[in-house]
Amino acid sequence: IIATSEYSNEAISTRAKFDRNVIIHAMSLGIDKVNAVPATMKVSLCIPESCVVNNLGNRKSDDRKANEFVLDRTIPFNIEGVEFHLDYDIVITRINNKELSSKTIYTAKYDRSQDNPISNIQDEILPSVGVFKYNNTDNLLVIFTELRQVMYNEVEEVVSTENDILNKTMGFTFDNQMAYFDVAIYEGNSSTPTKILTPIYDGLYKDNITDYCYYSYVNSNNIRIRFDRNVYRPSINTKIIVRIYTTLGTDGNFKYSEDVKFILPSTANFEYASSYVIFKQRGEGSVDGIDRATTKELQNIIPREQLSRGFMTTTTDLRNYFNSLATENNIV
Repeated sequence: IIATSEYSNEAISTRAKFDRNVIIHAMSLGIDKVNAVPATMKVSLCIPESCVVNNLGNRKSDDRKANEFVLDRTIPFNIEGVEFHLDYDIVITRINNKELSSKTIYTAKYDRSQDNPISNIQDEILPSVGVFKYNNTDNLLVIFTELRQVMYNEVEEVVSTENDILNKTMGFTFDNQMAYFDVAIYEGNSSTPTKILTPIYDGLYKDNITDYCYYSYVNSNNIRIRFDRNVYRPSINTKIIVRIYTTLGTDGNFKYSEDVKFILPSTANFEYASSYVIFKQRGEGSVDGIDRATTKELQNIIPREQLSRGFMTTTTDLRNYFNSLATENNIV
């Protein structure tokens, strides 16, 4: 009787106690505080023109282009011991303008072929690339962009059996706070993902997404992924890479104003021979990082959200909204 009673309570949003069930109640109500919000930093990335010219066509895959230099978003920029990343790969294109005799033009854009759900970038075209005299022999290409305070990690697994039951799930753990993750599928001998699965919390509506997998929290730092037979179930010898972005939340907020030089290391997808970037700060530092809500905080927010259903039509709704912003360290 006691076990049945406790089990029944988990189905009621105001009585659920376990992390997994509290989270699904919160997400079903549209509460977006389950994951943390990474801090951001406005920067100028200054790249010597010689580094770009010497590394044109630096993609390792077959789609390399001789007039393109790509800055990989997986490269970490460590500032004050805190890791930052670009939201997307930045593609710099070198154009020889015949109308301006020997003049060379550079353009830059984001490669948005793979979505970043926590990015607020809408336009793939970056502002005009500035070219400034760096020394007597070289110029600096200046790109105005934004870095996000996330730590990148990968969990890899190769399917070694045709057993559907064993291939149905996989799990991973993570440190710090989750920002987002996705699941890259490599079938056969492909060096690039043949499919990118969008993770949807188990039990929620898929919202017209065709390539997806389900996931659930075993606890606050342990996630289990479930592959749906009707969507995609990996077969033998398939390589699965879970690409994980975690963050420090509010601990990623700090003031910073110094210039730093970063050596660009070669990555799994791009080559960088003797290349570096000079980082220049364009704002107040790293700002707007927010911690994820704890299970206790979610339990307090859920009944208030149920009362208003996302709308504020009374003073009570407005008061509940401001109360939902309050935490142990922040009183509204």
